Formats: sequence, C-alpha cells, structure tokens
Amino acid sequence: MTLIRVLEESIDGRKVMLVYGKGGVGKTTFSLMVGLHMSAHGYKVLVVSLDPAKHLPNYVNCKCINRVYAVTDNLHVEQYDVTVDVKRLGEEYALLLRRVSTRLAALNLDKVLNVVTAAPGLEEEAYLRKLEALYNRSVEYDYVVIDMPPTGVALRIVKLPLLYNVWLEALEEIRFRLAEARAMLARVAGGDFSDPVLEKLKHLRNRFSKLHNAIIDGGITLHVGVATPEPLPVMEVEQVANALRQHGAWLGLAVLNRVLSLGEAKRLGIHRQQVEAFERLKKVAQRVLLIPYLGRPTKSLGDVQELLSLVKRLELGDILPQL
Repeated sequence: MTLIRVLEESIDGRKVMLVYGKGGVGKTTFSLMVGLHMSAHGYKVLVVSLDPAKHLPNYVNCKCINRVYAVTDNLHVEQYDVTVDVKRLGEEYALLLRRVSTRLAALNLDKVLNVVTAAPGLEEEAYLRKLEALYNRSVEYDYVVIDMPPTGVALRIVKLPLLYNVWLEALEEIRFRLAEARAMLARVAGGDFSDPVLEKLKHLRNRFSKLHNAIIDGGITLHVGVATPEPLPVMEVEQVANALRQHGAWLGLAVLNRVLSLGEAKRLGIHRQQVEAFERLKKVAQRVLLIPYLGRPTKSLGDVQELLSLVKRLELGDILPQL
C-alpha cells in the first residue's frame, strides 16, 4: 500500500481534521500537504493554522493573517493571529462588566475592569470561538484542515466545550428555580413572564453541546498527531491520544515525519530509534503514516509538493523495509 493510501483511508469522508503535535515537527507542512493532495482531486479545501509560530504565510508567500487567501480555486488558506481576538474579547468582557456592574466605582472595584483584558483564559476562549467558527464554515468546504496550537493549549481547547456545558447546566438549573418563582408571581399578578437570561444559558449550552459532539464524532472529525522519530515528539502524540480517549474521541492517524532512508538511518545509528517510534505510534493510533525526510527543511509550497510526490510514490517498505 502506498503511503498516500494510508492518508486517504484515514480521511474517509471526515470533513474536519485537527492536527496536533510538538512545535517544529512539521504540522504545518503536513496540513498543507493534505490540502494540496485533496484540492488536486477536485475537493475544495480550507487549511487554517492556529499555531502562533505563523509559518503558513511563509510557505504560500501571502498576506493571510486573519483572512482567507485563495492559493488555487480549490485550496484556500488562513493564518489565525489570536492576539487580535484576545484584545477584542477583553474589551467585550470589560464592557459587559460595566453594563451589569454600574456601581463598581462606588465600591472601589472599578480597577477590576482595567485588568480584564489580561485575564487568564482569554486566549483559550479566543481559540475556542475560532474553532467553533471553523466547524460552522465547514459547510462551505469539502474539507477543513486545522493546524492546532501547541499541544497543551490545543487539548484545553477541545475539552472546553464539555467543561462549559457542565457549568452552564448548573447555572441553568439555578436560574430555572429563580425564574420559576418569578413566573409564579407574574401569573398571580395576571401578567406574562419570560426570562432572557435563562434563554441565553440554553442557547449557549446548545452551542457548546453541538461543538463538543462534532469534535468527538469520528464521522466528522479526524484527529491527527504529528511527530518526528524522537522520544519527546512521540511522547506528546501519546499524550494527545490518551487525552482524546478520556474525552470520548480517538487518534485516527499518527504521522511520523522526516523518516530517514534505511541506509542513512543506519549510518547515523538511529534506525532502531525510527522503528521504535513507529511501533509506539501504532499502539495509540488507528493508522500510522510515514513521511520521508526531504533532505532539507520544507520552506515553500514547492517543497511541500515535492514531499507529496514522494508520499504518492513510496510504500511503507520503501522506508522501513522490515516492517
């Protein structure tokens, strides 16, 4: 079986691909490679990088920060800059606090508003909103490939919808009790009663339930872990697989990137290390895709295309013959 066939069988109609991995292992390269391959077959693909390293614009040589850029008719790309939305979110929450807490100044708590923009969790909230927007936009594309931020942040993001739902369910129950009492008083007085806060809580819970279900639905989302044949990157992919499993999802594809040829690996004394990395990834993912080392760093779309040509031509035995 060719290496590209492993990729195609892993995708198998799943519309959204979340790509995880340690910084520098080639997540952006892999994401673009998927985009190039699928778009060449007539599919409309959106590749979005949430990685703060912002390598994607360098590959395609475009100004695509927080805007979609058409590389071809079928391949669109975007580099997300979280700092813009973090600032906007901070201002949004500060305004909300001013509206609901008009007496903060009298209580000498108005200084709280000045530090809201630097509050912990705003970055994760911004990433989560972007992720939700991308899932919503998936109806416009055949495939959406998302190059996730560093592993720790990425795993917090995918867990947030479920965490939010737990809190919202508790808040909804408390609010329902209050609303029920107020509704009873309204009926006694012969009036009507509606609770916009309760409706807002229900709306938010439905939103996050929908996103959570999409993330863990194996028919919608393909979770991918990318590593190089080194202990720490492989360990991070194992951590991703374990975290996803606890969350009700699974790692559909592990990518072992920059695999050296048998002769070169033996010459450098790392052949056994490559084999061990492959075996470890096999234990945590449904499939493992090997990507050979190009012989130089990938810096452009041309390099990614050259790498894709190798993946289309080679089979597993061409890289690790004894497996």
